[in-house]
Amino acid sequence: MEFQIASMATGISVARKEVDEKAEQINLVSQKVEEAEAVSAQLKEAKTVVENIKEEVSQVKKNSGGWGWPFILLFVMLIALAGVGYNRYRKIMKSHLP
Repeated sequence: MEFQIASMATGISVARKEVDEKAEQINLVSQKVEEAEAVSAQLKEAKTVVENIKEEVSQVKKNSGGWGWPFILLFVMLIALAGVGYNRYRKIMKSHLP
């Protein structure tokens, strides 16, 4: 009878240790899940910030596209001035011929 009680006590202590180890493992897993949820929330916040920045950049691109036409106009005027200057040069060279 004493042997049976001792073996049951040993079995119960082993079972308690196993239950405690499993509880610790469950606690570790739950901590990891909470950490993963926190990281997921941070990623969602970062994603919204990046989307807002993309929208701002696209608005800036739309508003700053007006500098192309003035440079094209300036280039055309430069070409026209060069053409007028060349024609004047040819006219002067023709009048100076003997």
